[in-house]
Amino acid sequence: MELFELKEVIEETEADRRSWERKVQRYREELEPKAVDITKEKVAGGGVGRTIEDVMDSIIKAEIMAQRCKNMLDDYYQEVREKEEVYQKYNDRDKQIYVDKMFYKLNTAQMEIKYGLSKRQVNRIIKKMKKN
Repeated sequence: MELFELKEVIEETEADRRSWERKVQRYREELEPKAVDITKEKVAGGGVGRTIEDVMDSIIKAEIMAQRCKNMLDDYYQEVREKEEVYQKYNDRDKQIYVDKMFYKLNTAQMEIKYGLSKRQVNRIIKKMKKN
């Protein structure tokens, strides 16, 4: 997976983790006691609410999913560090050309003008960076 793709996956996984943590918070709020207004008339029926066991199961499942997201993020960050180490071997111009192509999605013509290189040179550098 390329760094740009990893960045997108990391953002999605981070959003999922935050979502699961919000669900845990919401479920915990369901467990808190609520005030009852005894001055109002009781209504017949009213449906059955969720039991404590159901809420606790939901909390546990949401916490497990949030932890899975955290573990996946750790793996992704490790992969990013490994890829960045590989890119450190190349000179700054080559890295910048690769970053412009992959992250900023510049086309070859724009990079030719920016760096003063030919189309073939730009493509060769990008191919070399992708290979490693």
